Amino acid sequence: MIAKVKGMNDLVYPESEKLNKVIEKIRFLFKLYNAREIVTPLLEHSEVFHREKENSDMVIKETYDFMDRGNRKLTIRPEGTAGVARAYLENKLYLDDDIVKLFYFGTFYRYERPQKGRLREFRQFGIEVFNSDSYLIDLEVIELVSRIYNSFGLKTRIRLNSLGNETSILNYKSKIKEYFNLYKESLCPDCLNRLENNPLRILDCKVDCHKDFFKNAPSTLKYLDLDSKKRFEELLKLLDKLEIPYLVDDKLVRGLDYYSETVFEIDILSDNNDAIKTLGGGGRYNNLTKELGGENTSCFGFAGGIERLINALDETNYDYKLSDSPKFYIITFDKEFEDYGLSILKEIRDKNIAAEFSYKDRSIKSKVKKGITLNSKYLIIIGKNEFDNQTLILKDTVTSTQEELSYSSFKEFLENMEK
Repeated sequence: MIAKVKGMNDLVYPESEKLNKVIEKIRFLFKLYNAREIVTPLLEHSEVFHREKENSDMVIKETYDFMDRGNRKLTIRPEGTAGVARAYLENKLYLDDDIVKLFYFGTFYRYERPQKGRLREFRQFGIEVFNSDSYLIDLEVIELVSRIYNSFGLKTRIRLNSLGNETSILNYKSKIKEYFNLYKESLCPDCLNRLENNPLRILDCKVDCHKDFFKNAPSTLKYLDLDSKKRFEELLKLLDKLEIPYLVDDKLVRGLDYYSETVFEIDILSDNNDAIKTLGGGGRYNNLTKELGGENTSCFGFAGGIERLINALDETNYDYKLSDSPKFYIITFDKEFEDYGLSILKEIRDKNIAAEFSYKDRSIKSKVKKGITLNSKYLIIIGKNEFDNQTLILKDTVTSTQEELSYSSFKEFLENMEK
């Protein structure tokens, strides 16, 4: 037997239904904020992700890259932001010179060690807001993200930081490089490489992050210029006013190189307000569209893992309200009554009510048992008498009561159910 590829997964019921329920709820909340859905290709030209200024581990180590038959280098998307930004430019969504809010759901691929909540194939939802540099947009996205996770009954907190503008980042990179040079012998191999090529990424290291010298690294906040400092302070004031729980984390830099100014992640909290796990993150990226060949466009976005969210919901015994059973199960006593049974089945489904038919050639006892196993609310039973008189037996499996109805009376019953 051929097995699935390592790091990939099959979603069978009820996991597939959980996924749809979660997406449905998030989509509703995105629309509440006047965002519009965008669907981008699974494949992009490699330059969309492998940009000159992007040196993150995700791009260097984890992308699935290949040459197609036309000798074009393509990449299976590892994240959503770059593809959405490419689509924003290519489809000239900037022409109306207004704020553009785009949300998405999708499957993404990274060649990394499979772990719980993050396989090599994984799903994310996200939002990208273009054409506004206002910290009010930072606030709106952060408030929306909090609303999404809180709507599922999760206790969360925003963890955020400011990297500042380009000048602030350059000053901080110089300082952080100088600092970690003092501890070169204690850095992991990846961080030694980052020290030369991209020192900010050291702060995102999962190997060295628990070491004392790492914890004492310089704060990004000390290197903000006046404009970036004021911007961050105003954002924090509004978070306080809206009573959105947050924690300033001056070591938070995120995993991609296009971020500037505000960056944030959202954590699930325990009853003691300790962070249990991170569900997603985002921030401001004002240079990405230029790196993709367009004009500089102010942008702010967020992406969250759907599998991570579902795992967190399962741990809280969240009620997905799964529609896991047909309302009606139709049983015919003999093959000659099937046409009549199928006409009743169509009548039910025409009313957008879930129903199933006893297609298999089983004994009547087995058919009844199957209907009950499916948790059907009603069994419809058709024997010779019902076929001859164009009636049916309607059995309520909850109350164990039953009645004989004419075909027209049953149609009235369906109408009343809809109401």
